[in-house]
Amino acid sequence: MSLDDQGPSDIDRIDKEERDEVFEELTRRRSFFHLRVLGRDYQRLTCITGLERRGSKGYLLVDCPEGLPETNRSLVGATVRIDFMGADKLQYAFKTAVVKISERDLWLEYPEFVERLQRRGYYRIVPPTGTMIVLRFQDQVHEADVLNLSVGGSLLRVSGAHHGDTGLKVGDSLAV
Repeated sequence: MSLDDQGPSDIDRIDKEERDEVFEELTRRRSFFHLRVLGRDYQRLTCITGLERRGSKGYLLVDCPEGLPETNRSLVGATVRIDFMGADKLQYAFKTAVVKISERDLWLEYPEFVERLQRRGYYRIVPPTGTMIVLRFQDQVHEADVLNLSVGGSLLRVSGAHHGDTGLKVGDSLAV
């Protein structure tokens, strides 16, 4: 299951070397990200302060918000979701758990994978349910459900009696 409500075509699961590169870049740039504790009313903007390895286990060290060690030790073991914008200007997210809280850092389990939530060059939106378009192509009129839209184009599903028999091919352009 994905971390987001987007369809599977909008999610790219990254792991191993590419995942490690993403975390190294976040650490190097001191990029901010959104940390949300799932099931609790706790969220903060913070950043990765380091990467640690203890034996075979890896950890992400996250800047600990002021006052957290004294007031919220109950966060140890909690599941957190991290959302951030990568250097490539794409959105990333992952879930992990708080392992321990020190005075300076939250220690998070190194996640198995990170999800890149938007791989496309253009951001896609899902239109309201029932959005349709009427097209004229090769002297025929076709109705199509609009599944999503972007600056680069639309994903359509042809409906009606001519379903699958439009003469359209992937990559064809229609002038309006």
